[in-house]
Amino acid sequence: MDKVSKGFWAGLVTSIPINVLNLIAYYSDFTTMLFLNWAGIFLFGRLTRSVGEQIVGQLGQIMFCGFVGIGFNYFVSYKSRMNYIFKGWLFSVAIWGSIFGISVAFRFPYLSRLPFKTVLTNLILTSIFGMILPEILRWFTCNQKQKNRHHVFRVLPFSAKKIQKEEKKVGLKKPIKLK
Repeated sequence: MDKVSKGFWAGLVTSIPINVLNLIAYYSDFTTMLFLNWAGIFLFGRLTRSVGEQIVGQLGQIMFCGFVGIGFNYFVSYKSRMNYIFKGWLFSVAIWGSIFGISVAFRFPYLSRLPFKTVLTNLILTSIFGMILPEILRWFTCNQKQKNRHHVFRVLPFSAKKIQKEEKKVGLKKPIKLK
């Protein structure tokens, strides 16, 4: 998998537990806004009204998480694994702050004035997303390296390589001077 595919799939996988936790928080009255409503407001300019709009909003939110995964995969280098969970948290909180800033600056309906519990819940869920995403990406990266190590494509069969090593190298002789 290349960087774009790996980041996108990691974002999609990471969005699943976050959306489940968001749904639990919504029905436990810890938040007043579902993530699918956020996407619905960005897509439709209003809260989602029908089941079809909710499905589109949820798909839009999941796709957004995939794009966040792509951005994070390009942002972080796994060659140096130092603080990659912190980097994931920092990246996701930066995205969260940007979205809130855009919502307030452009006065999106229903998003420019949110209660404290919704803001806090979204920050917590975004933080969880930012800590899960680097682990999923690391898992994809490690599994890909193991898979590539076991399935090596060989141009020559093993016995032909052995024969090539045993053959003597032909050296060039010194040129003879003509008289």
